[in-house]
Amino acid sequence: MKKTVISGLILAISITLFSQINIREVLLEYYREPTMENFLKAYTYFTISAEKDSLPDRAIINLMNIHKSETDKHLGYLIERVDSLRVGMKLQVANILLSYGRVYEAVDIYEQINYTAPDWSRPWRKKAEAYLKIKEYKKAESALIKSLEGRSIHFDSYILLANTYLLQKKNKLALDNIKIALDLQIKNPEDKSDIYTQDEIDTLYNRILNVNKKL
Repeated sequence: MKKTVISGLILAISITLFSQINIREVLLEYYREPTMENFLKAYTYFTISAEKDSLPDRAIINLMNIHKSETDKHLGYLIERVDSLRVGMKLQVANILLSYGRVYEAVDIYEQINYTAPDWSRPWRKKAEAYLKIKEYKKAESALIKSLEGRSIHFDSYILLANTYLLQKKNKLALDNIKIALDLQIKNPEDKSDIYTQDEIDTLYNRILNVNKKL
């Protein structure tokens, strides 16, 4: 029922929007009262503008702004009640915070999850990713070891651990772990990293090889 109402609202807006309002009015109305109805009105307006305009830059920027406003609003709501969320939802909130660069907030939630579900490998791995961003390499290493205790075969964990060891100048350990990762990739060519591109993995491997040649 809700989907039908929303679809009808979007259709009605798209039919009448351009003849009734302009960019400033759409934005002011949404920012004065950021309801779902006003968001959909603004979203529809700027989506159509981006498709119609030969230079859609302004419409795209406005779309990004209203999306960010909505995301910030909903994220704030979830953070306020994060203690009551199920563990899987906590992980999603932490991952969003990490993607926004709010690393310390993400780490706090990962630690809650680690306490509640200590054998779940993914939160440990994501926490290690967060620690790498703030150059806490020893903490990243510890988190990755815990991640591998929960799931002993995981491509990204070994890639991350290789990088973590390299950044700590533990070059032999870096080489051992990048080789494990690449062996896993050979056994399963469809195994892709969620964190690194293949070019970045190849570059990391070559860096590790080079520093080990100098030993």
